[in-house]
Amino acid sequence: MELPAKSAQPAPPHVSPRGTWTTKLALRILQFALALSIIGCAASSAFWSANALVFITPQAAFSVVWTIADGIAIVVRGGHRGIHPGANVGVDLLLWLGFLVGTVLLWIVSSHRREAYQAVEWGGVEVIGEMGNRVAIGQALVGLALTLM
Repeated sequence: MELPAKSAQPAPPHVSPRGTWTTKLALRILQFALALSIIGCAASSAFWSANALVFITPQAAFSVVWTIADGIAIVVRGGHRGIHPGANVGVDLLLWLGFLVGTVLLWIVSSHRREAYQAVEWGGVEVIGEMGNRVAIGQALVGLALTLM
């Protein structure tokens, strides 16, 4: 029994439509900005509480690295393909679970501090608590990670 001869022509390259890869890139840029804002909020309030540094900053830092890697792959790779879709789904699912667990733990550990969510007077200056902002940004990243899957 003889096998059929292989075609001399290579398979056509996969090219993502312009709308697809620009949308993926725009969502990755939004994810990058939100992750940087979490890192900034956590760093600015590390003097008062290290909860955010422990519970949510590692996920945000990994999100920054993953976003940069996928963004570079989308722009540089032929056909604007990005990283393999299976890897995208797997890593985004792990990020989503990490942000979800970190945000819930941050909320549980910090919920007993009423001043974390309200404006307080500190040194004669009214300071707005940042814990609510970090939890809200964490929830936004959880939703965005779900969107990117």
